[in-house]
Amino acid sequence: MQNPYTVADYLLDRLAGCGIGHLFGVPGDYNLQFLDHVIDHPTLRWVGCANELNAAYAADGYARMSGAGALLTTFGVGELSAINGIAGSYAEYVPVLHIVGAPCSDAQQSGELMHHTLGDGDFHHFYRMSQAISAASAILNEQNACFEIDRVLGEMVAARRPGYIMLPADVAKTTAIPPTEALTLPAHEAQSGVETAFRYRARQCLMDSRRIALLADFLARRFGLRPLLQRWMAETSIAHATLLMGKGFLMNSIRTSLAPIAPAPVAKRCVRP
Repeated sequence: MQNPYTVADYLLDRLAGCGIGHLFGVPGDYNLQFLDHVIDHPTLRWVGCANELNAAYAADGYARMSGAGALLTTFGVGELSAINGIAGSYAEYVPVLHIVGAPCSDAQQSGELMHHTLGDGDFHHFYRMSQAISAASAILNEQNACFEIDRVLGEMVAARRPGYIMLPADVAKTTAIPPTEALTLPAHEAQSGVETAFRYRARQCLMDSRRIALLADFLARRFGLRPLLQRWMAETSIAHATLLMGKGFLMNSIRTSLAPIAPAPVAKRCVRP
């Protein structure tokens, strides 16, 4: 008899739909049953790591190359070991989903005294810590699981910053309906008049300036603007450079390249007469 489709399967299918083919992490007592689903998944590969911090850095590097990454830790001690790596991903706009296997919902609601907690019946201490370094976060339950998975992943990918999902062991086993459509990203809502004013001002600057130079940094890479900028440079032969974190982002081999620059005085000398 075929096993029923569960929230765990739904989460893994959504990861695969985001182009994530590897899940980094460390097994722990609260994520072992979820790991069974990971091992059985047809396209997602488990990559066990020596510790959670290594897993966080591995997921970060994977996301930089593939567009998004994910790691799995266990509640409390495991997730805290990964938090430094996730903070780095947040600082540098890298979308990494942190999945935390947690105690069953009943144990959390009754405030049971359990290991990996602070012993005060509050199971959300570590969740609140992660909120400060996450674009979106959620504690899954039987009612909201699929909706919240989609929301967190959508906001994570759109903001290019980490997401956090606490997955109680019982919720992971809850039956779910497989997704029938691709994940929908949140629509970009421009502030009224801001983009129009920016376009007008930028157009005026380009028309009125005798010398024009393009300075782009790593955020342009994170939000997928490289093809647009490369085409602009090819069509206009505009002088261009990056800051140090954007090194290699633009074509440094062509004659209009000013190479990476760092201090403001250097940048001014490059673009001013």
